[in-house]
Amino acid sequence: MPTSDVVLVDVIQSVIGAMIVANPAGGNFTMNYEPGRSFDIIKSLGADDNSITYKGVKYPLFAMLMPIREKKGEFGFAGRVVIPRIVIATLTKTVTGEEPILNKYDSAGTFKTILYPLYNEFLKRLAASPNVSGSDPNAFIHEKMDNPGQQVEQSTTDYIDSIEILNLELILLNIKTC
Repeated sequence: MPTSDVVLVDVIQSVIGAMIVANPAGGNFTMNYEPGRSFDIIKSLGADDNSITYKGVKYPLFAMLMPIREKKGEFGFAGRVVIPRIVIATLTKTVTGEEPILNKYDSAGTFKTILYPLYNEFLKRLAASPNVSGSDPNAFIHEKMDNPGQQVEQSTTDYIDSIEILNLELILLNIKTC
């Protein structure tokens, strides 16, 4: 039986596309997935600022920073990867990003209402992916870093709160096709 190529960018896009997280403002979030180098992601976000269609859907953002090395040739696997950095970001509740840090962690703050639910749902959907080895969302080896109230880059005016997933280790699986 032949197998289809497993492309990491597509696997992560599928995982993010399957996520269902309630928006405290109503409905569910629609995630903006941006794989690429930092410069390309910032450029894309800047272009969205000038778009009537995309300006309001820049966040929540899932940015997968590239390049990413894949270890190939291990029998039975499509590859082993360590994703150096995934940023899950949302706009802060203040224009200047000067909201007190503790407010970001209270019951109405961005971390408990937006970022932690997105982070947990991402790991849950990653564990459910047929292209990823592992069925326990808590078993993926990685580092997690909270970044409250920062400006994305000087080239944008966005102030964000974010969670960074660092050095996420994944084993990609081949899917047999008939």
